[in-house]
Amino acid sequence: MARAAKSKAAAVTSRRDEIIEVAAQVIAERGIKGATVRDIGQAAGILSGSLYYHFDSKEQIVLELLLPSIEEQYERSLAIRAQAVSPTAALTELIRTSVHETAKHPNQAVILRNEARTFRDVEALAPVAELRAKTVALYVEVVNAGRKSGEFRSDIDVDIVVRAMFDGLLGAARWFTGPRRRKPEQVAAALVDLYVHSLQP
Repeated sequence: MARAAKSKAAAVTSRRDEIIEVAAQVIAERGIKGATVRDIGQAAGILSGSLYYHFDSKEQIVLELLLPSIEEQYERSLAIRAQAVSPTAALTELIRTSVHETAKHPNQAVILRNEARTFRDVEALAPVAELRAKTVALYVEVVNAGRKSGEFRSDIDVDIVVRAMFDGLLGAARWFTGPRRRKPEQVAAALVDLYVHSLQP
């Protein structure tokens, strides 16, 4: 009986994971507000009513889709900043890590890039907005540290630079889908050259 219960729980977890994977593509294409529970259910091959067996709401799907990866990425970013020997090394590794994460989860990156206002406006999605803001703040700290040490130019508008950088890193998702795919190493090298080297005096 216990084995049967475990098997059922595993099946439910597997189905939830399948739905989340399908939802990532649907929401990336249509947006959080544009994608309906019915759209996600149809894409997953189940009735929208049955989808509520697995999730309480569309917002819960979005949270489970995004939070695990961005929480992990934020913790990794904190470790990178703490361990790096210089702001240049920190920013370089932050960019490389972000690109590899985007390559693994391109649909999530598209959603994070396109839905910043929705995260702020929808109370249930506040945890995503908060983590997104904390990540941006971390990049600001690294760039400011580089300005203070003289590694980065002092004449830059840090807020504009970091937000453009963040937007570009999430936008790298385009290189990991479709016919013009690139390897993460190629994209990371190009973006390090674009963002890090252009900040140096």
